[in-house]
Amino acid sequence: MAGTRLYLHIGAGKCGSSSIQTALTRSPAVGDIATYAKIARDGSIKVRPSASRETGYTASINVDTVDPGILPAISTNLGAAIERAGPLILSYEGWHNRVDMFRKHRLLEGCGPVTVIYYVRAPVGYVNSAWWQWGVWKGWTIEKAMTRFTNHARYGLHARAWAELPEVERVICRPVAGDVVPDFFSLFGVNPPEMEKTNVTLPGGVLRLMQRNPDLWKSHRLNFLLGDAFTSREPAPWVLAPDQIGRIIEETRESTEMLQEFMDPDAWSKIRDDALWWDANAYAGKRAENPYEGEVANADTIAADLLKHIAGSRR
Repeated sequence: MAGTRLYLHIGAGKCGSSSIQTALTRSPAVGDIATYAKIARDGSIKVRPSASRETGYTASINVDTVDPGILPAISTNLGAAIERAGPLILSYEGWHNRVDMFRKHRLLEGCGPVTVIYYVRAPVGYVNSAWWQWGVWKGWTIEKAMTRFTNHARYGLHARAWAELPEVERVICRPVAGDVVPDFFSLFGVNPPEMEKTNVTLPGGVLRLMQRNPDLWKSHRLNFLLGDAFTSREPAPWVLAPDQIGRIIEETRESTEMLQEFMDPDAWSKIRDDALWWDANAYAGKRAENPYEGEVANADTIAADLLKHIAGSRR
């Protein structure tokens, strides 16, 4: 990646982005290659940004949610920051499918060469996880969520769109296979900082409890605090029926095949040889639960873990 002036980690969502952002916030100097920075809400560039008190890390803005009036200044500010500090790394998990905003507002103008780093996971699992991360709390139907998140999981199409930006020299796609933090830092030839896992998925029973009490989900801080409270690491409830699984796979198949363009042979083999990307039968053991309501499994364990966590935090 010699010659790169800007590295963009663009997601995807539910692919370890917060863990990467935590590592970069704690150790912003990635060897002597690049330094972590972020685009702030006012369009300024913060080099070596401070961690959020709520989450313990920080990341760049969602360009969809800021005052459009600040967008034209971002590329100028970013170029100036690169001139001052040298090559920078920016990260936001929702950028992977928003290349249109970068193109429309020329957010990378004068900042190239740019290397884009993009982590991906099997689309079916992504859609199920995304339902619990976003869809259910927005009040969507499962069909609306499937349509939205299946489009997000057309990773190859998004990668090609990024590769077409004039400032982008290279797009690197990586499959999520274990801890993404060491993999990310290996791209720069350096060791990652030592750290515990962050923002782990809440147990299925806790998600069902919050589904019954949706106001709890409005507290971003609570979501992160709860991640440290539970001994159980049971997965999120499975809500996709066999026909839905088949549709997701078929609607993303062509795009998945495109990923080979952006992967080294070893990375591509992990996708090529993984039936979860290609074959609905790989999910034959999954039983679909009601997406909208369900029992709070292991309620006693949830209560006990919470009480122990409260007691421990007061010592």
